[in-house]
Amino acid sequence: MAIFFSYLQGLLLGFSLIIAIGAQNLFVFNQGLVGKYVMIVCLFCSLSDALLILIGYSGLYLIIENNVILQNFIILIGFLWLLGYGVLKIREGMYFDQESNLNIQISHTNNRNLYKTILAISGITWLNPHVYLDTVFLIGSISNSCLLYTSPSPRDVEESRMPSS
Repeated sequence: MAIFFSYLQGLLLGFSLIIAIGAQNLFVFNQGLVGKYVMIVCLFCSLSDALLILIGYSGLYLIIENNVILQNFIILIGFLWLLGYGVLKIREGMYFDQESNLNIQISHTNNRNLYKTILAISGITWLNPHVYLDTVFLIGSISNSCLLYTSPSPRDVEESRMPSS
């Protein structure tokens, strides 16, 4: 029964992080709407998230836990990244024509080949500080805080978080 609750806790944590639409989720949704390389993008994101969760589970967050300057730097970089990405997506995706109608343009996404798609999702995944905050720090700290309890084990939480990714 403890394994089931561990699995459920990790699964719900994973779903709660997916609900918040970040840069990576936005890119995956966009690829799904375009219909090009959807499976490859989803596989890349799942494997990347699983690796980042494993890094968090291994305790990398402990290095940053006691360094306030590094924490503030990571928060600032994450804020600037998301702000810049949001502005760029709005600017490239929408424009007002002369009649003030809102048009959404996805032609640039349709012309993206597999190499450019992988390069884009790699940058969004591995250069996005928000991904590190969610996977390495949040999930890593939660899973390692389970060491204080007999159940659920941190490994159970991590194994149940990965399917929801």
